[in-house]
Amino acid sequence: MSRIKKILLTGLFLISTMGLHAKSYNSWHLLYPDTYGLIKRIKDATHGKKIIEFQSKSSRDTYINGAKTGKKAWNNRKDKIIKWDLNFNKNFVIIVSTKTINGYRDLIYTSGEDNGNLYFGLGKYLVKGTWQTITRDLEDDLHKYEPHNEIISVNAFLIRGSGRIGTIEMLSSKKEKKVSISKDKNTLTDKKVKNIVKNVEEKIKNIIRKEQESQESKEKKNSKKEVLKIEPKDENSLAPRILLEEGNLIYHKLGEPFFDPGATAIDYEGVMIDIDVIGEVDINKVNRYVLSYIATDENGYTTTKARVVMVHKAGEEVKPKLEKIKIKRSLKSRKKEQIEHYEELIPLSPLNETESLNMGLDEELMYYD
Repeated sequence: MSRIKKILLTGLFLISTMGLHAKSYNSWHLLYPDTYGLIKRIKDATHGKKIIEFQSKSSRDTYINGAKTGKKAWNNRKDKIIKWDLNFNKNFVIIVSTKTINGYRDLIYTSGEDNGNLYFGLGKYLVKGTWQTITRDLEDDLHKYEPHNEIISVNAFLIRGSGRIGTIEMLSSKKEKKVSISKDKNTLTDKKVKNIVKNVEEKIKNIIRKEQESQESKEKKNSKKEVLKIEPKDENSLAPRILLEEGNLIYHKLGEPFFDPGATAIDYEGVMIDIDVIGEVDINKVNRYVLSYIATDENGYTTTKARVVMVHKAGEEVKPKLEKIKIKRSLKSRKKEQIEHYEELIPLSPLNETESLNMGLDEELMYYD
Protein backbone atom coordinates (compact mmCIF):
# COMPACT_ATOMS: atom_id res chain seq x y z
CA MET A 1 0.00 0.00 0.00
CA SER A 2 1.37 3.40 -0.99
CA ARG A 3 2.22 6.12 1.51
CA ILE A 4 -0.66 8.35 0.34
CA LYS A 5 -3.25 5.56 0.71
CA LYS A 6 -2.06 4.77 4.25
CA ILE A 7 -2.33 8.44 5.26
CA LEU A 8 -5.77 8.79 3.65
CA LEU A 9 -7.13 5.68 5.39
CA THR A 10 -5.75 6.83 8.75
CA GLY A 11 -7.28 10.28 8.31
CA LEU A 12 -10.68 8.88 7.28
CA PHE A 13 -10.73 6.51 10.28
CA LEU A 14 -9.96 9.29 12.74
CA ILE A 15 -12.51 11.68 11.27
CA SER A 16 -15.25 9.03 11.20
CA THR A 17 -14.82 8.38 14.93
CA MET A 18 -15.22 11.99 16.04
CA GLY A 19 -19.04 12.12 15.79
CA LEU A 20 -19.25 15.87 15.15
CA HIS A 21 -22.58 17.63 14.81
CA ALA A 22 -23.36 18.23 11.09
CA LYS A 23 -26.10 19.83 9.02
CA SER A 24 -26.43 19.82 5.22
CA TYR A 25 -26.92 23.03 3.21
CA ASN A 26 -27.92 22.47 -0.43
CA SER A 27 -30.31 25.29 -1.44
CA TRP A 28 -28.72 27.37 -4.24
CA HIS A 29 -29.72 30.36 -6.38
CA LEU A 30 -28.09 33.08 -8.47
CA LEU A 31 -27.07 36.15 -6.49
CA TYR A 32 -27.78 38.41 -9.51
CA PRO A 33 -31.04 37.42 -11.33
CA ASP A 34 -29.95 39.17 -14.55
CA THR A 35 -26.94 36.85 -15.09
CA TYR A 36 -26.88 33.66 -17.17
CA GLY A 37 -25.15 31.17 -14.88
CA LEU A 38 -26.71 27.70 -14.67
CA ILE A 39 -27.28 25.54 -11.57
CA LYS A 40 -27.89 21.82 -12.09
CA ARG A 41 -28.43 18.94 -9.65
CA ILE A 42 -26.85 15.84 -11.19
CA LYS A 43 -25.57 12.41 -10.20
CA ASP A 44 -21.77 12.29 -10.16
CA ALA A 45 -20.37 8.80 -10.70
CA THR A 46 -17.06 9.58 -8.99
CA HIS A 47 -18.61 11.28 -5.97
CA GLY A 48 -21.32 8.65 -5.68
CA LYS A 49 -24.08 11.11 -4.76
CA LYS A 50 -26.19 13.84 -6.29
CA ILE A 51 -24.19 17.04 -6.43
CA ILE A 52 -24.60 20.65 -7.65
CA GLU A 53 -22.96 21.71 -10.94
CA PHE A 54 -22.35 25.39 -11.77
CA GLN A 55 -21.89 26.56 -15.37
CA SER A 56 -20.79 30.20 -15.57
CA LYS A 57 -21.09 32.33 -18.70
CA SER A 58 -19.12 35.28 -17.32
CA SER A 59 -16.97 36.26 -14.34
CA ARG A 60 -19.99 38.08 -12.83
CA ASP A 61 -22.01 34.88 -12.34
CA THR A 62 -22.23 34.32 -8.59
CA TYR A 63 -24.08 31.52 -6.78
CA ILE A 64 -25.28 31.81 -3.19
CA ASN A 65 -26.53 29.40 -0.56
CA GLY A 66 -28.22 31.40 2.21
CA ALA A 67 -28.05 35.21 2.57
CA LYS A 68 -26.28 37.85 4.63
CA THR A 69 -29.48 38.76 6.51
CA GLY A 70 -33.17 37.89 6.45
CA LYS A 71 -35.12 34.64 6.33
CA LYS A 72 -32.81 32.99 3.79
CA ALA A 73 -29.72 33.43 6.01
CA TRP A 74 -28.42 30.28 7.71
CA ASN A 75 -28.13 32.15 11.03
CA ASN A 76 -26.06 29.27 12.43
CA ARG A 77 -24.96 30.46 15.87
CA LYS A 78 -23.73 27.11 17.14
CA ASP A 79 -21.19 25.83 14.61
CA LYS A 80 -17.97 27.57 13.55
CA ILE A 81 -16.33 24.86 11.38
CA ILE A 82 -17.38 24.46 7.74
CA LYS A 83 -16.66 21.49 5.47
CA TRP A 84 -17.44 21.05 1.77
CA ASP A 85 -16.57 18.86 -1.24
CA LEU A 86 -15.56 20.48 -4.54
CA ASN A 87 -14.47 19.49 -8.05
CA PHE A 88 -13.12 22.36 -10.20
CA ASN A 89 -10.72 22.50 -13.16
CA LYS A 90 -10.59 26.31 -13.34
CA ASN A 91 -9.94 29.07 -10.81
CA PHE A 92 -12.67 29.78 -8.29
CA VAL A 93 -13.53 32.09 -5.40
CA ILE A 94 -15.52 30.91 -2.37
CA ILE A 95 -16.91 33.37 0.18
CA VAL A 96 -18.35 32.51 3.60
CA SER A 97 -20.45 35.36 5.01
CA THR A 98 -20.51 35.82 8.78
CA LYS A 99 -21.86 38.23 11.35
CA THR A 100 -19.41 39.18 14.10
CA ILE A 101 -19.41 41.36 17.21
CA ASN A 102 -17.68 44.02 15.08
CA GLY A 103 -20.06 43.80 12.10
CA TYR A 104 -20.31 41.63 8.99
CA ARG A 105 -17.19 39.86 7.74
CA ASP A 106 -16.60 37.82 4.56
CA LEU A 107 -13.98 35.05 4.73
CA ILE A 108 -12.65 34.47 1.22
CA TYR A 109 -11.01 31.29 -0.08
CA THR A 110 -9.35 31.15 -3.51
CA SER A 111 -7.58 28.60 -5.69
CA GLY A 112 -4.34 30.58 -5.38
CA GLU A 113 -1.44 30.26 -2.96
CA ASP A 114 -1.37 33.72 -1.35
CA ASN A 115 -3.04 34.90 1.86
CA GLY A 116 -4.12 38.41 2.82
CA ASN A 117 -6.60 40.34 4.95
CA LEU A 118 -9.41 37.80 5.51
CA TYR A 119 -8.63 35.87 2.32
CA PHE A 120 -6.84 32.54 2.11
CA GLY A 121 -5.22 30.62 -0.75
CA LEU A 122 -6.29 26.96 -0.69
CA GLY A 123 -3.74 25.85 -3.32
CA LYS A 124 -3.51 25.34 -7.08
CA TYR A 125 -3.71 21.56 -6.65
CA LEU A 126 -7.48 21.97 -6.12
CA VAL A 127 -8.18 22.93 -9.78
CA LYS A 128 -7.35 19.59 -11.36
CA GLY A 129 -10.86 18.24 -11.97
CA THR A 130 -10.88 15.80 -9.04
CA TRP A 131 -12.97 15.71 -5.88
CA GLN A 132 -11.38 17.37 -2.86
CA THR A 133 -12.66 17.97 0.69
CA ILE A 134 -11.99 21.30 2.41
CA THR A 135 -12.43 21.91 6.15
CA ARG A 136 -11.95 25.38 7.66
CA ASP A 137 -12.30 26.63 11.23
CA LEU A 138 -13.94 29.99 10.49
CA GLU A 139 -13.24 31.51 13.88
CA ASP A 140 -9.56 30.53 13.70
CA ASP A 141 -9.35 32.13 10.23
CA LEU A 142 -11.01 35.30 11.56
CA HIS A 143 -8.60 35.47 14.52
CA LYS A 144 -5.57 35.40 12.22
CA TYR A 145 -6.41 38.99 11.16
CA GLU A 146 -8.85 40.14 13.88
CA PRO A 147 -7.76 38.35 17.09
CA HIS A 148 -10.26 40.18 19.32
CA ASN A 149 -13.29 39.63 17.10
CA GLU A 150 -15.84 36.81 17.53
CA ILE A 151 -18.34 35.20 15.12
CA ILE A 152 -21.98 35.55 16.11
CA SER A 153 -23.47 33.56 13.21
CA VAL A 154 -22.57 31.97 9.87
CA ASN A 155 -25.07 33.09 7.24
CA ALA A 156 -24.12 32.20 3.64
CA PHE A 157 -21.80 30.39 1.22
CA LEU A 158 -21.01 31.93 -2.21
CA ILE A 159 -19.16 30.66 -5.29
CA ARG A 160 -17.71 32.26 -8.41
CA GLY A 161 -16.55 29.92 -11.18
CA SER A 162 -17.59 26.77 -13.06
CA GLY A 163 -17.40 23.44 -11.27
CA ARG A 164 -19.14 21.05 -8.89
CA ILE A 165 -19.97 21.21 -5.19
CA GLY A 166 -20.97 18.26 -3.03
CA THR A 167 -22.32 18.42 0.50
CA ILE A 168 -21.73 21.54 2.63
CA GLU A 169 -21.70 20.90 6.39
CA MET A 170 -21.38 23.04 9.48
CA LEU A 171 -19.56 21.14 12.25
CA SER A 172 -19.61 21.65 16.00
CA SER A 173 -16.46 23.12 17.53
CA LYS A 174 -17.18 22.54 21.21
CA LYS A 175 -13.85 21.80 22.87
CA GLU A 176 -15.34 20.43 26.08
CA LYS A 177 -16.75 17.37 24.29
CA LYS A 178 -14.35 14.41 24.51
CA VAL A 179 -14.07 11.27 22.41
CA SER A 180 -12.26 8.18 23.64
CA ILE A 181 -10.38 5.88 21.29
CA SER A 182 -8.87 2.65 22.66
CA LYS A 183 -5.48 1.90 21.22
CA ASP A 184 -2.76 0.11 23.14
CA LYS A 185 -4.63 0.95 26.38
CA ASN A 186 -4.15 4.68 25.80
CA THR A 187 -7.05 7.16 25.92
CA LEU A 188 -6.96 10.08 23.49
CA THR A 189 -8.94 13.25 24.18
CA ASP A 190 -10.98 14.97 21.50
CA LYS A 191 -8.33 17.72 21.29
CA LYS A 192 -5.56 15.19 20.60
CA VAL A 193 -7.69 13.47 17.95
CA LYS A 194 -8.26 16.80 16.20
CA ASN A 195 -4.53 17.52 16.26
CA ILE A 196 -3.79 14.12 14.75
CA VAL A 197 -6.39 14.66 12.05
CA LYS A 198 -4.99 18.12 11.33
CA ASN A 199 -1.45 16.74 11.02
CA VAL A 200 -2.66 13.98 8.71
CA GLU A 201 -4.49 16.47 6.51
CA GLU A 202 -1.40 18.69 6.31
CA LYS A 203 0.78 15.74 5.31
CA ILE A 204 -1.72 14.74 2.63
CA LYS A 205 -1.83 18.30 1.29
CA ASN A 206 1.96 18.55 1.19
CA ILE A 207 2.36 15.24 -0.62
CA ILE A 208 -0.34 16.05 -3.16
CA ARG A 209 1.00 19.58 -3.63
CA LYS A 210 4.53 18.33 -4.36
CA GLU A 211 3.23 15.79 -6.88
CA GLN A 212 1.04 18.40 -8.56
CA GLU A 213 3.86 20.94 -8.73
CA SER A 214 6.13 18.35 -10.31
CA GLN A 215 3.45 17.55 -12.89
CA GLU A 216 2.80 21.24 -13.56
CA SER A 217 6.46 21.93 -14.25
CA LYS A 218 6.41 19.24 -16.95
CA GLU A 219 3.18 20.52 -18.49
CA LYS A 220 4.40 24.13 -18.64
CA LYS A 221 7.26 23.18 -20.99
CA ASN A 222 4.79 22.06 -23.69
CA SER A 223 1.99 24.50 -22.89
CA LYS A 224 1.22 27.30 -25.35
CA LYS A 225 -1.37 28.95 -23.15
CA GLU A 226 -0.98 32.56 -22.05
CA VAL A 227 0.81 32.82 -18.70
CA LEU A 228 0.45 35.85 -16.46
CA LYS A 229 3.90 36.69 -15.09
CA ILE A 230 4.00 38.70 -11.89
CA GLU A 231 7.40 40.36 -11.68
CA PRO A 232 6.96 43.82 -10.17
CA LYS A 233 10.03 45.64 -11.48
CA ASP A 234 8.46 48.94 -12.50
CA GLU A 235 5.14 50.77 -12.28
CA ASN A 236 3.66 48.98 -15.31
CA SER A 237 4.34 45.56 -13.81
CA LEU A 238 2.25 46.52 -10.73
CA ALA A 239 -0.90 46.84 -12.85
CA PRO A 240 -3.42 43.96 -12.81
CA ARG A 241 -3.25 41.21 -15.43
CA ILE A 242 -6.33 40.24 -17.47
CA LEU A 243 -6.75 36.88 -19.24
CA LEU A 244 -9.62 36.70 -21.77
CA GLU A 245 -11.41 33.37 -21.94
CA GLU A 246 -11.57 32.11 -25.58
CA GLY A 247 -9.25 34.87 -26.87
CA ASN A 248 -9.78 38.45 -28.05
CA LEU A 249 -11.64 37.70 -31.31
CA ILE A 250 -14.99 35.87 -31.50
CA TYR A 251 -17.10 35.12 -34.61
CA HIS A 252 -20.82 35.01 -33.87
CA LYS A 253 -23.72 34.05 -36.18
CA LEU A 254 -26.45 36.62 -36.74
CA GLY A 255 -29.54 36.14 -34.57
CA GLU A 256 -28.08 33.54 -32.20
CA PRO A 257 -27.92 34.31 -28.44
CA PHE A 258 -24.53 35.63 -27.33
CA PHE A 259 -22.93 34.83 -23.99
CA ASP A 260 -19.77 36.62 -22.98
CA PRO A 261 -17.19 33.92 -22.11
CA GLY A 262 -15.76 36.30 -19.51
CA ALA A 263 -12.28 37.00 -18.25
CA THR A 264 -10.06 36.54 -15.20
CA ALA A 265 -8.06 39.31 -13.52
CA ILE A 266 -5.39 39.17 -10.83
CA ASP A 267 -3.34 41.87 -9.13
CA TYR A 268 0.46 41.87 -8.90
CA GLU A 269 0.29 39.61 -5.83
CA GLY A 270 -1.74 37.00 -7.70
CA VAL A 271 -5.08 37.72 -5.97
CA MET A 272 -8.22 37.57 -8.14
CA ILE A 273 -10.04 40.92 -8.53
CA ASP A 274 -13.31 42.04 -10.13
CA ILE A 275 -13.67 43.00 -13.78
CA ASP A 276 -16.04 45.62 -15.26
CA VAL A 277 -17.24 45.03 -18.83
CA ILE A 278 -18.19 47.93 -21.12
CA GLY A 279 -19.91 47.46 -24.47
CA GLU A 280 -22.82 45.54 -25.98
CA VAL A 281 -23.35 43.11 -28.84
CA ASP A 282 -26.40 43.47 -31.13
CA ILE A 283 -27.00 39.91 -32.31
CA ASN A 284 -29.53 41.13 -34.90
CA LYS A 285 -27.17 43.40 -36.84
CA VAL A 286 -24.07 42.44 -38.81
CA ASN A 287 -21.22 44.52 -37.47
CA ARG A 288 -18.02 44.51 -35.44
CA TYR A 289 -18.53 45.09 -31.70
CA VAL A 290 -15.89 45.82 -29.08
CA LEU A 291 -16.16 44.70 -25.44
CA SER A 292 -13.75 46.41 -23.04
CA TYR A 293 -12.66 44.66 -19.82
CA ILE A 294 -11.42 46.91 -17.01
CA ALA A 295 -9.76 45.71 -13.79
CA THR A 296 -8.68 48.02 -10.96
CA ASP A 297 -6.91 46.78 -7.84
CA GLU A 298 -7.19 48.22 -4.33
CA ASN A 299 -4.13 50.42 -4.95
CA GLY A 300 -5.76 52.13 -7.94
CA TYR A 301 -3.74 50.43 -10.69
CA THR A 302 -5.90 49.81 -13.77
CA THR A 303 -5.59 47.51 -16.79
CA THR A 304 -7.89 47.22 -19.80
CA LYS A 305 -8.24 44.62 -22.53
CA ALA A 306 -10.56 44.49 -25.55
CA ARG A 307 -12.40 41.67 -27.26
CA VAL A 308 -13.81 42.00 -30.81
CA VAL A 309 -17.08 40.19 -31.57
CA MET A 310 -17.82 39.81 -35.32
CA VAL A 311 -21.54 39.28 -35.93
CA HIS A 312 -22.02 37.78 -39.41
CA LYS A 313 -24.58 35.95 -41.51
CA ALA A 314 -24.45 32.16 -41.61
CA GLY A 315 -22.37 30.88 -44.53
CA GLU A 316 -20.74 34.19 -45.32
CA GLU A 317 -16.98 34.54 -45.07
CA VAL A 318 -15.87 37.08 -42.51
CA LYS A 319 -12.77 39.15 -43.25
CA PRO A 320 -12.27 41.60 -40.39
CA LYS A 321 -10.10 44.63 -40.99
CA LEU A 322 -6.89 44.41 -39.09
CA GLU A 323 -6.54 47.56 -37.08
CA LYS A 324 -5.21 48.44 -33.69
CA ILE A 325 -7.75 49.16 -30.95
CA LYS A 326 -6.43 51.90 -28.73
CA ILE A 327 -7.52 51.79 -25.10
CA LYS A 328 -6.66 54.46 -22.59
CA ARG A 329 -5.00 53.12 -19.49
CA SER A 330 -4.96 54.97 -16.21
CA LEU A 331 -2.89 54.06 -13.19
CA LYS A 332 -4.81 56.48 -10.96
CA SER A 333 -7.84 55.54 -8.89
CA ARG A 334 -11.20 56.03 -10.60
CA LYS A 335 -13.38 58.75 -9.13
CA LYS A 336 -16.17 57.76 -6.80
CA GLU A 337 -18.90 58.67 -9.29
CA GLN A 338 -17.43 56.21 -11.80
CA ILE A 339 -18.17 53.28 -9.51
CA GLU A 340 -21.82 52.99 -10.58
CA HIS A 341 -22.40 49.29 -9.93
CA TYR A 342 -20.40 48.84 -6.73
CA GLU A 343 -23.47 47.55 -4.89
CA GLU A 344 -23.70 44.65 -7.39
CA LEU A 345 -20.17 43.36 -6.72
CA ILE A 346 -18.86 41.23 -3.88
CA PRO A 347 -15.50 42.69 -2.75
CA LEU A 348 -12.71 40.11 -2.59
CA SER A 349 -11.13 42.19 0.20
CA PRO A 350 -14.02 43.32 2.47
CA LEU A 351 -13.91 46.93 3.55
CA ASN A 352 -13.98 47.75 7.23
CA GLU A 353 -16.12 50.57 8.53
CA THR A 354 -13.27 53.14 8.52
CA GLU A 355 -12.33 52.38 4.89
CA SER A 356 -15.96 52.58 3.75
CA LEU A 357 -16.39 56.04 5.30
CA ASN A 358 -13.19 57.26 3.65
CA MET A 359 -14.52 56.12 0.25
CA GLY A 360 -17.89 57.77 0.84
CA LEU A 361 -19.81 54.47 0.67
CA ASP A 362 -22.83 53.55 2.78
CA GLU A 363 -22.47 50.54 5.05
CA GLU A 364 -25.25 48.85 3.03
CA LEU A 365 -23.01 48.85 -0.05
CA MET A 366 -20.13 47.10 1.70
CA TYR A 367 -21.85 43.72 1.37
CA TYR A 368 -24.50 42.03 -0.74
CA ASP A 369 -28.07 41.54 0.43
